[in-house]
Amino acid sequence: MKKRLQELDALRGIAALLVVGFHYTMHRDISSYGWELGVTGVDLFFIISGFVIFMSAQKIDRPFDFIRRRFFRLFPVYWVIVTFTWVLMYLNVNNNPLLVDVPPSRYFVNLTMLQRYFDIPSLDGSYWTMLVEMQFYFLVAIAMWIKKLNYLIVTLMVLMSLVLINELIIQPISPEMFTWLFRKSEIWIQIINRLPFFVAGMLFYKIYIGEGRWRTVIAILMCYITALLIFDNIEPSKYFIDVLQYVLTTTIYFGVFILFVRNRLKLIVNPVTLFLGKVSYSLYLIHQFLGIHLIIPYLETECGIDYRLGVIISALVAILLAFFVNRFIEEPSMRLYRKRKTT
Repeated sequence: MKKRLQELDALRGIAALLVVGFHYTMHRDISSYGWELGVTGVDLFFIISGFVIFMSAQKIDRPFDFIRRRFFRLFPVYWVIVTFTWVLMYLNVNNNPLLVDVPPSRYFVNLTMLQRYFDIPSLDGSYWTMLVEMQFYFLVAIAMWIKKLNYLIVTLMVLMSLVLINELIIQPISPEMFTWLFRKSEIWIQIINRLPFFVAGMLFYKIYIGEGRWRTVIAILMCYITALLIFDNIEPSKYFIDVLQYVLTTTIYFGVFILFVRNRLKLIVNPVTLFLGKVSYSLYLIHQFLGIHLIIPYLETECGIDYRLGVIISALVAILLAFFVNRFIEEPSMRLYRKRKTT
């Protein structure tokens, strides 16, 4: 990765830390210290994904190569962590009544990342974003296949506009008109309410490579406004923060990307953020069930440790495990991809 893109690694690390902080403090009194804002960390991930995936697609000739790279990047780590989580559930170390029935069928369906389509619950709450990412990759691959990658932004902007029209015009006038359609689309195309973030990332890439014009700036502004106006559709953010808090975090995320494309974000690059960025994918996948259902409750009930200290310990354990997964699964799988690519 080019040195300048270290800022994106740092942003990944920050986004992962925000999500971990939110999950470990939600429904607790310390969430009011600002950790509730971490629920929007996934939005920052989606902007980063829009930027990076669009950049990668520009440099890859064949859709199959794009799909293969995404497969090696995501699935080996995902399979290992899903298996690890299922084993913990099966053992039910803390005798959690919520975990009494975790059949193998649920585990195997979860391995596909498509469990929502089969009406099967995810083993861990964090997995829902993987389907959103997969849908975005699918759209990019289709655009590459028909050799219309440059039109993908326009197509997604049109779809985003339809969502906005439905939210601001159609629904207030006739709530029943498209309610069923959009409810179904949210189930089958979860990406629909996250389009402003993915598209913004793609547009920021255009500016980054020097192709940004006034139309690009206006399109980014449209993404920003759309994201704010459909706040009532954004789950789970709408359940944990109010609209003003959402405006604050969204403004910050768009702002840091403006700084990034203008090469003004070096200050966030340091060994800590780079390390967290390196393990961010593994950390995101492994932290939630491990901390919320196992480590923190055990430390509180069995060891009498204060919840705040339990959060810190749980976060450190999750980061340590994420490091091992990154070192022994994620990095080798990407080396295997590069080896196969050259043969």
